[in-house]
Amino acid sequence: MPLTPEAFHAFVAAYMIRGLDDLIGERAVLEFTVYSLCPDPEPDDEIANEKKRTWLRERASLMTPEQVQAVRCFLTFVAANAKNREWFCAIIDSALETIWQ
Repeated sequence: MPLTPEAFHAFVAAYMIRGLDDLIGERAVLEFTVYSLCPDPEPDDEIANEKKRTWLRERASLMTPEQVQAVRCFLTFVAANAKNREWFCAIIDSALETIWQ
């Protein structure tokens, strides 16, 4: 079950910190955290993609400008430093352009 916008807001910083502990290992927490912050880069279903973008915008709307900047920094750092970062680049670029502005 996905987190409510309020719960996501409360926990996302902890997920980002834990994800940074795993930049070169198994990356499970990192991957799930990035995926929770980014829209699907190649959606099979445009309606599902728009739902995900709406879901992300709801969560972003609860954040202060400083928190949005922290998410931007996290995503930018992951795109530049994670093992197999090429997996993340397309979805991170999309998220930075459309959600985390």
